[in-house]
Amino acid sequence: MDIRLLNDRDIPDILEMERRNFIVGMRANGEVVRRRLAWGHRMYGLFSNGELVAKICSHPLCFDPHDRERFPSTFEGFANVSGDGFTDANAVAVYDFDANRNIREYARASRFLKEVFGYFRHSGFRYVVGDGRMRSYAGSVETPEKRILLNDGFRNAIDTYFHGGPYPSDDEFCADPLLAFYRKATGCGFWDIRQEFISGDAPSGGMRTILVKDLQYPDLSLTEEWMELSAAMYGGQFISELAALFRGRRSFLEFGCGGGHVAEGLSRYFETVVGVDKDKAMISHALGQSIGGIDFRVSDWTAAPSFGRTFDVVMCRGNSLGHVVSWDGKNPDGRFGQISESLRTFWEHVSPGGLLYVDTVSEAELLRGGGAVSVSFPHIWLNGRIQYEKSRNGDDLRTVNGSGWVSGRYFSGGSTGFLIRPSELESLVWALDPAPSHVRFVRLEHEPNYAVLIAEK
Repeated sequence: MDIRLLNDRDIPDILEMERRNFIVGMRANGEVVRRRLAWGHRMYGLFSNGELVAKICSHPLCFDPHDRERFPSTFEGFANVSGDGFTDANAVAVYDFDANRNIREYARASRFLKEVFGYFRHSGFRYVVGDGRMRSYAGSVETPEKRILLNDGFRNAIDTYFHGGPYPSDDEFCADPLLAFYRKATGCGFWDIRQEFISGDAPSGGMRTILVKDLQYPDLSLTEEWMELSAAMYGGQFISELAALFRGRRSFLEFGCGGGHVAEGLSRYFETVVGVDKDKAMISHALGQSIGGIDFRVSDWTAAPSFGRTFDVVMCRGNSLGHVVSWDGKNPDGRFGQISESLRTFWEHVSPGGLLYVDTVSEAELLRGGGAVSVSFPHIWLNGRIQYEKSRNGDDLRTVNGSGWVSGRYFSGGSTGFLIRPSELESLVWALDPAPSHVRFVRLEHEPNYAVLIAEK
């Protein structure tokens, strides 16, 4: 691929591309493009036989993934930033991604974006932040070949959120084909929705989804690299440790099974093994790699299918429980909202005398991180601008302006979750009905970053 920076000489080609591919009200004129270039915005072009066939524009940005209030509320504020605002930039704002129809197939456009994102990473930026158009909200027929139908499910998910309902799930966002492409090509997360972001875009209802890609850590999306890492992390020694913990048990159910590595590893120790995950791609991978005999299913935990039975061991590991909060986009209530609901679902599937295994990031790991929680994979940043310090006895975490361990939302590789203090997790488990007969924490040699809770029914 021939990729180079665009300059003033390329402005006629940039404007012609936008004329062909952007509707009226979304096209930049020559004056705007020149001003952006003069400010130091970088515009990358993909050329084929000397012809500009794709482009993306960018500028540095000071971005805090937890500070939604200060993020620009309109496209004008997002795309038109002068060089004076580039100080201490930790991110790149990308806008006006455009590609001619003849290269819109996934492979070439995806390679173009990955090449540009790779340059951002090597330049030392932490995040890429973009605005995602969502024409499935109202549907559009801008040209016959760009016809997008209104998607009632997608529109309902967006409207429900703005009426106080749950934040749309990744699957609901990906009902829009362009957002699905961005997710697949870059591994970005759907960070926020901005109303009246660009009023000239009627098909999107004037809204934009704000996309965020964390460049510092590997994708959480389905990639060969992630699958190889997952298999290595949860290989023979970890599986043997779990098998010893669950000795004598015959049936196993894992919520949040991902690519199925733990379920697969434990299948030789259990007569019945079931894995559940809400990510269809992960389940597809698990089915493709499975030696057989494992029942892998796609489902949200809070709407788990009926298996017609209970299980001797029910597991939800790897701090996966905290991610359930990202499915509704709301701060949990005093009972931790969907976290409690998920625990009740897990508990309903535990046989009498059976075990529930659930974990969260250990406080010792928090103390080592000094407020930035570094687990095996991925890296987690606590919500907000709170600073932490160790207490004198080293076993508590205090804020600089008060005492106590602070639970909160975190941003991780494009997704958000909720960090649960081990003592809070224990309280939620003791509140289950029927109450556990016994609850204890165990430390696993091959899972040292997590506080592992075992509850017996």
